[in-house]
Amino acid sequence: MPVTTSPDNAVRLLTITEAAEVLRIPISWLYERTRRNAIPYRRIGKYVRFTQDDLKQIISSGEPARDGLLRQISNAGGQTEMGERVCKPLPGAATAELNEILGEITHGSYVEPKATKFEKFAEEWLEGRVAVRGSTLSSYGSIVRKRLIPHFGKMSLSEIGYDQVQNFVHELTKEVSVKTLHNIIVCFRVMLVGKRGGSALKRGFLRNDPTRGVEMPAMDERQVVPPTKEEVWKLVDAGEELGGFGREMVFIDAFTRLRRNEILALQYTDIDWTNKEIVINKAFSKTKMSDGIRKWEWQMVQPSR
Repeated sequence: MPVTTSPDNAVRLLTITEAAEVLRIPISWLYERTRRNAIPYRRIGKYVRFTQDDLKQIISSGEPARDGLLRQISNAGGQTEMGERVCKPLPGAATAELNEILGEITHGSYVEPKATKFEKFAEEWLEGRVAVRGSTLSSYGSIVRKRLIPHFGKMSLSEIGYDQVQNFVHELTKEVSVKTLHNIIVCFRVMLVGKRGGSALKRGFLRNDPTRGVEMPAMDERQVVPPTKEEVWKLVDAGEELGGFGREMVFIDAFTRLRRNEILALQYTDIDWTNKEIVINKAFSKTKMSDGIRKWEWQMVQPSR
């Protein structure tokens, strides 16, 4: 099919690499189907090119693929010809996203996502988080190094899609509690598309949120049963047996519900003996150090509420 590129009727042609990036599928997928003439494309001499209409026809063809915008089948939650269970985005959403990308290409504003391995990005992300408390950063580090890097570490960020995240969730449901699983996925989402910090989306490694639409197990709605008065005094007595400030720590915690770092920061002047009140205006928190000697340091900070 001839393609005119005259100024009066210019057509934006995409290379096979550009088309694969727009569709978020492997280049090999396109090469294999162009050899079979299974998808629309344009051949100019020995070169393979695609128009915007070609890509739209590929999207609407409904041919199953593992990843990307082509992850379409005739009905939600159906199966491919290989019998694989597929969870797909709605065709309308896929088409809208394709149109957005094609519009950026047409206007020259499209930026191809940069390639980097998740492991490298994850370590850089942890190193760059300076506005979070040390305890939070320590928790992030544990999740990233124990759960996320072992699973996604060798993958490029652009290879992480809905299917990969959903499979990850399925695997974790056998290993961790529902609450822990939710914490892991929240951390993962913050890394990829979070508004704060150098997320993968901000740094140009991703174009969308691969965690969006991932099905999670429901959180257990367990009713919290507070300890009885007798149980509280048993805890206080146990604290006294520990010695030191054990009794005082347990006593204050039981009757004020203060956090541990707030109790540790209490000073004599924080107690209003007349009105029988305790003023909470500071707390201890771990802070990441950059002197190359210490990893963490306990510092006095404003309490979080």
